[in-house]
Parts: sequence; structure tokens; C-alpha cells
Amino acid sequence: MTSALAVSLEKESPVLFFTLCISFSAFSINKERSVSYSKNPKPKVPSSLPIVGEILILSYSTTSPFSIRILNKYENSRRWEEEADAIKVDVMKNGWKEEIQSFSQAYGNLDLDSSLLLMEPYGFIDADDIRYHKTVKAVKKSLLHKGLMYRYNTHDDFGCPSSAFTICTFWLIRALYVIGEKDEARCLFDEILQYSNHLGLFSEDIDFETKEQLGNFPQAYSHLALVNTAVLFAEEDKRLIFK
Repeated sequence: MTSALAVSLEKESPVLFFTLCISFSAFSINKERSVSYSKNPKPKVPSSLPIVGEILILSYSTTSPFSIRILNKYENSRRWEEEADAIKVDVMKNGWKEEIQSFSQAYGNLDLDSSLLLMEPYGFIDADDIRYHKTVKAVKKSLLHKGLMYRYNTHDDFGCPSSAFTICTFWLIRALYVIGEKDEARCLFDEILQYSNHLGLFSEDIDFETKEQLGNFPQAYSHLALVNTAVLFAEEDKRLIFK
């Protein structure tokens, strides 16, 4: 498995990446922790554990030169590899829910979450895997509203979300594009661009009805997702030109 995202994160945000790797170290090496996938075929995984959290642990710990150096330094590479393999097996088996024909937000529920769209760019699952196709379509059906995406539409500590989470719409656009729904992806991209301000900037959230920008402004990760999506389209256009 490879992940350009992990390598990029190490380069652009080493402090965050270091924190993630150390977190995995504590998770994986601590002999007293309650969950061990590789040594327990039926670990007691908290039902509220987010699926994407498992994917992040796996991705950031196994795909970067930094994490590889950490593994070699502390002679835990084999144990980490076994743990990562076991996590993936567990997510593929218990994260997939036949009832909704999709991966779910957490092990113990049937809710959907836009973060599931990140399974492919994080290198956890291939774009042509039928389970990813079904997950993208299920997430879109459940969370796309008036051209914009909820992160999720279930209650959290702040109540039930009432506005669109800007970055999630770009996640959906990318996901649709890589599963072959390219025309729909481009249409959604053109639509969301209309909701930026006069300088082309985006906030953290957007009101579904008025399209007013809400929350932090300008929001860095909204623009990161915008740029990543534009680059994806540009690379495809370049391939078509020189075909």
C-alpha cells in the first residue's frame, strides 16, 4: 500500500505527522492496551470507534519514510506490520455493513460519514473496489443536500449539523471522479465554485439554503481540498491531451 498523502503530510506538517506517528506508537506498542488485533482474533473494539480513525492509524504508520525510520529504530517493524494488516482485515470485515451496502461511520452503528470517502485517497482501498463504489454512492445519497455535503447528519456534542462542511463536498467530488462518475464530479465542482466569495475564498461551512459562508474564514483545509481537486482534474486533462 502506498500513500502520497502521508509523505506529503510529513513534509508539509512534520509536527502533526510526528504526533500521529507517536500516537500510533503508543497505541501499538503498549502491552497493556485493551485492543490487540494481531494477537486477538476477536478484539474488544469499542463500538463507537470511528472507521476512519483506524484507517488513519494504518495509513500514517505504514507509508511514510518517517514512520519507517521510527519502526527500524525501535525494532518494532514486524509488530507494527502485523498490527496494520490485522486492522485492515478487521475494518474490511466488521466495518462493512450489508444492511446499508456501505462501510459505516463506526463499528457499532449504521450511520454514514463523509470521512469514509477518504478510504481510497489514504490508500486503504482501491478506487475500483465495488465496496468503495457502493460506499461513495451511499454517502452521496445520505449526505448530499442541495449541492453540498454534510459531514454527517447525526447528533454530536453540538446537536444535529445544520450546515454543509465545505471540505466534504470536495471529498465527494474526488470520490465520484475516481470511481468513473467524472461528468457529475465536474458539475458539482463548478457548482461549489459559485459559492466562494469575490476573491474565490471559502469558509469552513456553507449554509445549505442561502449559500452564506459560515464558521472559520478563510479556512485552510477547504482550500487544500479545492486545490487537490483541481489538480486531479488538470492531470486527467493533461493525459487526454497527450494521449
